Amino acid sequence: MSHRILKKNILCMLVAPFLLAACGKEPEFDRNFKKSCEATSNGNTRFCKCALGVVQKNIEPESLPTLSSGDIEKLAPEIVKTCNAG
Repeated sequence: MSHRILKKNILCMLVAPFLLAACGKEPEFDRNFKKSCEATSNGNTRFCKCALGVVQKNIEPESLPTLSSGDIEKLAPEIVKTCNAG
């Protein structure tokens, strides 16, 4: 194997984990939503993950950072229906 190919392969092996970690990083809104939800639901992670899914399905991603508790309250009936069904 030539030195050029070897250098390229080593570089890819070193950079790939950082790129994958960056892609897998949980968005701040998601992290904060789940943390708050779990604190008020006695740690019900399944329910909170489901509730976050309902919010994400109904709210445009660019609106999530400015979402108010009133906006989420409007989704409460759907969250309860969807997340308590399973």
